[in-house]
Amino acid sequence: MVSFVSELLEVTMNKILLFIPFVIFCNCTESENQQDDIGIADSDFDVVAHISSEPDGLHPLNSLSINTINIFKNLHKTLLKIDLVSLELIPDLATQLPEQIDSNTFKYNLREDVEWDNGETLLSEDIRFSLLLALCPLNNAPQKRTSLEAFVDSIEIMDKTSFTYVTKFPYAGANYIWGDLPIISKSFYDPEDVLKELSFYSCKTNNYPYSQQIQDWFTSFNSRQYSHNPKFINGLGPYKLTHWEEGQHITIEKKDNWWGKDIQSIYHQANPQKIHFKVIGDEQTTNVALLNNEIDVAYALSSAQAHDLGNDEHFKKQFNLNLIDVFGITFMAINSRPSENTGNPVLEDQAVRLAMSYSTPYAEVLNSIYNMGSRQVSIVNKHREYYHHDLKMPTLNLKIADSILTSAGWIDQNQDGIRENELNGERLSLAFELGYVNNPSFKIMAELIAASFLQIGIRAELKPIQANMMFQKLISQDYDVFISSISGDGGFEDLSQLLHTSAWEQHAFNFTGFGDDESDQLLDRINKSFDKNNQNELYLRLQEKFNEQATFIILYSLQQKIAVSKKFINPICYAEKPSILLNALEIAP
Repeated sequence: MVSFVSELLEVTMNKILLFIPFVIFCNCTESENQQDDIGIADSDFDVVAHISSEPDGLHPLNSLSINTINIFKNLHKTLLKIDLVSLELIPDLATQLPEQIDSNTFKYNLREDVEWDNGETLLSEDIRFSLLLALCPLNNAPQKRTSLEAFVDSIEIMDKTSFTYVTKFPYAGANYIWGDLPIISKSFYDPEDVLKELSFYSCKTNNYPYSQQIQDWFTSFNSRQYSHNPKFINGLGPYKLTHWEEGQHITIEKKDNWWGKDIQSIYHQANPQKIHFKVIGDEQTTNVALLNNEIDVAYALSSAQAHDLGNDEHFKKQFNLNLIDVFGITFMAINSRPSENTGNPVLEDQAVRLAMSYSTPYAEVLNSIYNMGSRQVSIVNKHREYYHHDLKMPTLNLKIADSILTSAGWIDQNQDGIRENELNGERLSLAFELGYVNNPSFKIMAELIAASFLQIGIRAELKPIQANMMFQKLISQDYDVFISSISGDGGFEDLSQLLHTSAWEQHAFNFTGFGDDESDQLLDRINKSFDKNNQNELYLRLQEKFNEQATFIILYSLQQKIAVSKKFINPICYAEKPSILLNALEIAP
């Protein structure tokens, strides 16, 4: 999964990027139970978790915001899941990992003890139903469908608890979809069997003539009630949604007779009676709530918050502050393929992009976020086994930048401090717009970078935009250079949506224009190889290509800052989302 964030704006896709097998233990100690300010006493061991923005919804298939994902972990179960420590696939609703019948076919067996809330048993038909809904164009989840339809072929039911899953072609990441797709009940969501004619053929056929009855069913399924009303949200997880006061808090409550309560696994624990997700958008208000013990866990503090709270003696007595390396980077995206209407032709020159990488003040940028991040040399995370350790880490070196630009013909001939060169018969100044989301952290970074560029004869005009416009700006390719962030999660690393040239041509997620025939072939071969050693060699060469083209300048890898009350016994924080398992929190007796 990959997401674009600006402290943090998120758009979720297929599993793609940046997976860090890294764990930090929170050395928590015992303290007195508190009361949350929602008015529910902690005697039954409730937890109040802060979220900075309200989820777009809790629809099982169509809601994609980061806070939706955090709550989903407790409401739903998946066929497989990613182990938070090893980052390997492990069974969840399946009895074991799938048996590979051939390069395109996998056999699954379901646990026979899994029950829906009404006592009905989980069936193979529920798995087929869930995948069909995700694939159907009538369902309001185009991002999910785009990632699935590329390789999903069908499901063939063998019996009530076994089925085969077939892909269109050999794809090494084929089974990772089952770690993302919440399994939902056919009998709950379609009790009248309206969708009995829905098939993989109809879902994958453009402009298929669906009946009016099916269209009406999806209109209802896409409606607000299935994303906000507790009566219409049903999953296999240990908790159920019981209350949502919009703009204030969301409450989920432990089920009385949950099927998985006796399974000995942190993923199946349900220790708190209730978990309240409290919405506070303002950082200062969040800090006050923490210091007043109105919040037990704060998922995503900013660097400034973490710095200030970490120096507060009252906070340090009550909370542990955990800095966790997570799956993501902050970077400058460079539009390397300008067109007549978008981009800037000076950035088409590879020498310019390479000189920019040597003119970037990496240490100052890190210092601006209190050094809550670290450097990495490629788009592949440094903790992956195929991270290219032999690549040279770019550092600020204006002498090298000067040499690169001068050799490429970029010279300040009119002595105005900005270099010029002739491109396609036109004399151009080495100047472009440097965009960033209009928040204090990114503004400081942009100012530091522009000042450093100016020293070497590059003029970067700062251009802030609103956060809700960032994604459209990148996808439209209507930008020069833009500071952004990207995050992912554990699993198979499919970089094709970010780096394949077809994704540029289709205005998809390759927004920098990276790629050529060789890199496309490398991406295709990685995705179709089941040989880990061969995959690793291909990843190494892809990273070399990535650095040669310099369409991304990686500023730092991301850290997540999490505050956890010391009243909990030794909770563990993980790189994998949601970074802390609220369901597994324990309070000392």
